[in-house]
Amino acid sequence: MSGFALTSNYACETCDCSAIMLPEALNDHSPVRCSGCGAELGEWGAFKAMTRRIIMDEVERGTCDPRSAGVDLAMKI
Repeated sequence: MSGFALTSNYACETCDCSAIMLPEALNDHSPVRCSGCGAELGEWGAFKAMTRRIIMDEVERGTCDPRSAGVDLAMKI
């Protein structure tokens, strides 16, 4: 699975949980699972890209302060 299966409110489509589990060995192809039901949500690389897009959208709308967006995101603003 290369995309990412989350609802618009950033929760698992299966159980509505918003917490994730990551494997100890983490790379962009590592599976990300729902902490609530264990469903595979996608890959770590896709999760990072989706999260970055959500945060950048919030910064552009003015609903997130770029200084609190994270070091890797703040440098791109």
